[in-house]
Amino acid sequence: MEGWVFFKFSSKSNALDKYYISIQSSDFYCYENEQKKKPKFMHSLIGCYPVEQPDNILAQMKDAQSLPAPYEDIEGQRYWRIELKLSQIYKRVFFLKSKEERDVWLTRLNQAGRTRQIYDEYELTDTVLGQGSYGRVMKGRHKVTGEVVAIKQVSSLIRLKS
Repeated sequence: MEGWVFFKFSSKSNALDKYYISIQSSDFYCYENEQKKKPKFMHSLIGCYPVEQPDNILAQMKDAQSLPAPYEDIEGQRYWRIELKLSQIYKRVFFLKSKEERDVWLTRLNQAGRTRQIYDEYELTDTVLGQGSYGRVMKGRHKVTGEVVAIKQVSSLIRLKS
């Protein structure tokens, strides 16, 4: 999934910065444009989750004032908020222009936080870099960054003995 989102990097300012986001398998990449040359930052989404505040329940909750609203009005426009919990202390908050767009991103972010397979991230080539008693090492390429890597394939017989 890819698209434009807005970040507010300073709590002292209402200024929003626009970035192009790409979710590849379980990784969240942030770019300055759609060409996706070099990510500004990236996060693995394994174990991360979006903190959801259902719109219709907020008003009914006793402590609704302590929770962030699902939207913010910034410079005369309503933006729908997603808070992505990356760890116990670290989060990213970004904004979208519609509730529907936010809901699509919430679904995709929840899916991305699940376990991933090596083939989701890397393409294997036919080039064998090495071979041993436990398996072989193949040349591969990261699908997003293009980085050439070595990928160890462990024999299924070895994995069964473990």
